Amino acid sequence: MPRIDGKTDDWSMVPDSYVYDTSYLNDTEDGHGTDIDRDDLDVKVTVGWVKGLNRLYFRYEAWDDFWDFGRFNPKGYLNDIFE
Repeated sequence: MPRIDGKTDDWSMVPDSYVYDTSYLNDTEDGHGTDIDRDDLDVKVTVGWVKGLNRLYFRYEAWDDFWDFGRFNPKGYLNDIFE
């Protein structure tokens, strides 16, 4: 089971087939589609499942050259979602 401590070494047991990166993203808000510049935004999400506890965990790693939490979208998007 992963520990929520800021260290990622316990995720090494998760196979690469459970890792999703920027190539899986689709920008539906700003119209970039799947043409996302990794020098602007690069993410990696690892999915972990603990069967005995029936829990799903996500490790989210992101690099962004500019992160604006003050950006507002009237549809409810506030740069603070993960879906």
